[in-house]
Amino acid sequence: MEGKCPRCGEKLAFDRTRGAFLYEGIVREIISLFKYQGQRKLSDFLATYLLEPLSELGNPDLLVPVPLHPVKRRSRGFSQTELLARSLSKLTGIPVRTPLIRVKNTRPQVKLAMRERKINVKGAFVLKAKEEVKGKRVLLIDDVMTTGHTLSEAARTLKRAGAISVFGLVVAIGSF
Repeated sequence: MEGKCPRCGEKLAFDRTRGAFLYEGIVREIISLFKYQGQRKLSDFLATYLLEPLSELGNPDLLVPVPLHPVKRRSRGFSQTELLARSLSKLTGIPVRTPLIRVKNTRPQVKLAMRERKINVKGAFVLKAKEEVKGKRVLLIDDVMTTGHTLSEAARTLKRAGAISVFGLVVAIGSF
């Protein structure tokens, strides 16, 4: 998917994104087990399915997981995107960096109307380590993308810090 919202066609800040699956059926169930029921070992399994869509995105310099807000991370006990990024790194040798911090404790996007999603994530991310992304080709890792606004806001933050390009890679692309 090029850097546009799949629903409204709005230009988004990432250059392109790819997903391994549609967010439905068994894939939805597996992601739920991984994300909400602590089945952390599923990250290695899911990462293997990211290799094919990754091949369509060129050669990134680094993997950056879309971060959780610290409150959500403490509640869940882990970051599913960071686990995915680390599993993918083991398969590819592409280093993982965590320069983004989520400073806004956003409501879950899945519960919001399309218009509200962009507003919900606006200003959600800041960069703690600008030098890690300056002049780099960055690959953002997330579990699910629907409208692309979370990835876009993270990409905007990375590009402001000097990233050459920002692509998104997700396990599943959902319908809205």
